[in-house]
Amino acid sequence: MMEQIKPIDTLAEASDGTELVETESGFAVREYYDDPDHDNGVFFDTEYDRRKDAVLHFALWLKVDRFSRPERSFSRFIPTKIAADGKPAMAAWLYLNGGTNAGNRSVVADTLDISEHTVSRYLSSVRDEVAI
Repeated sequence: MMEQIKPIDTLAEASDGTELVETESGFAVREYYDDPDHDNGVFFDTEYDRRKDAVLHFALWLKVDRFSRPERSFSRFIPTKIAADGKPAMAAWLYLNGGTNAGNRSVVADTLDISEHTVSRYLSSVRDEVAI
């Protein structure tokens, strides 16, 4: 069984219960999902060393009104809701979920056929949608 993270401070909370938290080892986004097997639902935790990456994840969550659980596990595909939102959301998704290339602006730029500078602008624009 995977151990849940232990938040030391909640930085932001979405209306669905999803949280952006600070932990002893960095930051995390705790995505909340309703689950019929658990009365209080379940959290899917994603940890980050850098605050700005956790903020990007949380902002993307708010922007597209949550990810669905099945799509969340197939990180090499861009979920429909994110693709429909446009290139800034797609750049953020690829940046955060690029597998071995996660956090690589160059790979995101090549994938979307845009410049690295444009990737940086897109990531900033998604982050800026959340005041934290």
